[in-house]
Amino acid sequence: MKVVVKQQVPEGYRRTEIGVFPLDWEIFALKDIVDNGRLPSGIYKDQALYGNGTQIIKLGDVFRFDIFKPKFSQRVLLTESEKKIYRVKQGDIFIALASVKLEGVGKVMLVKELDESTAFDHNVAMLRSVDWVNSSFLAYLMKSSAVRVLIGKNATQVGTSFLKASTILSFPLALPGAEEQKAIAKALSDTDALIAALENLITKKRAIKTATMQQLLTGKTRLPGFGEGKGYKDSELGRIPEDWEVVPLSWYVKSLDAGVSVNSDEASGLKNSRILKTSCVYNGGFIPSESKAIVPKDVGRAKRNPRKNTILISRMNTPDLVGECGYVDKDYDNLFLPDRLWITSFYEDKNVSGLWLASLLSSSRYRKAVKDGATGTSGSMKNISKDFLLQLRLPKIQPAEQKEISNVIASLSTDIRACEFILQKVLSIKTAMMQQLLTGRTRLI
Repeated sequence: MKVVVKQQVPEGYRRTEIGVFPLDWEIFALKDIVDNGRLPSGIYKDQALYGNGTQIIKLGDVFRFDIFKPKFSQRVLLTESEKKIYRVKQGDIFIALASVKLEGVGKVMLVKELDESTAFDHNVAMLRSVDWVNSSFLAYLMKSSAVRVLIGKNATQVGTSFLKASTILSFPLALPGAEEQKAIAKALSDTDALIAALENLITKKRAIKTATMQQLLTGKTRLPGFGEGKGYKDSELGRIPEDWEVVPLSWYVKSLDAGVSVNSDEASGLKNSRILKTSCVYNGGFIPSESKAIVPKDVGRAKRNPRKNTILISRMNTPDLVGECGYVDKDYDNLFLPDRLWITSFYEDKNVSGLWLASLLSSSRYRKAVKDGATGTSGSMKNISKDFLLQLRLPKIQPAEQKEISNVIASLSTDIRACEFILQKVLSIKTAMMQQLLTGRTRLI
């Protein structure tokens, strides 16, 4: 017999139909806190009328943004009457009632600022809160785990997932007083501002890394101690430093060896013996977590582990991803290559920097060359041959310069990863804050 233990209700709280909340919070149906108890849809206009005219909010805006960004919006020709009927106000919330995927249903976007007349499209519905409800608070509440559970339970999935306006208007929501709503919205908004600042910083650092790599990998910029007093010369690769030469990839790489495909299953497979997915390599990086547990009977067949200072290369993939590669920074004894991945073996006397070479092969010039040289009759799957890849023409530079370029790239990558780590921490903190603040478990006033 299973014993169900009821959650103890803390002092100052009460149990409601939707959970435990502070005594001074009240439960409302969504229809009771939106204008006229309605969830109106916008206007339909023929595609031929788009391009000029009035700014309009469409479903794509809701899916792309949490806060409306006017500069990305479309424009459509509307009459003065239509502008008035479908006018958007600051504080309006727009919601997607239909989506190809369930997670898209119920996605909301808040309009914080408007600098001109704006309308909304028939594929989105509008939540306009009553005066005493803080619209920013309501937008966060509509993103809460409790509301997402309600959406999952009530959405209809027949090809496209959708939610009836009448259904979502009946959702019960717990709300504090106006001042606490304002305080909660500000705390979460400040956290969002920090997240946006970190995302912008990471974007800038990635752009700096890309530009730096472009300069160093082509020799347009030389690091101190290299190329002093040297000029440039014409080559089949274009202008390169006069102390560089051009050689095939086979000058660096002795062999390309594939793994073996084995059966995998997360439920029954061995957690400490894993087969890599082709998605484990991207843009010069190696992602060891992109792997699957090998079933016990196939463990003995698996071979070739990723090894330090090697490169893994996707020999068969989609047209966009074929030839993707990743630098391996250490040995991984519990991971194995499938037959769609190659691992490089370098000539020992060449002292090749795997990070430098992986960065070079991931640059736009070589990604295009590999894509153009990929073959296959299927439009969805392409492959490259060893002969083709090993004949690619590359700059030949001294190991010492390879190493210094690699050090710069590694330093920039480490800086970006540190920012990404902080961003993930802040995102986790925000999730916890929403859970605590939107249920009243943590009070701000």
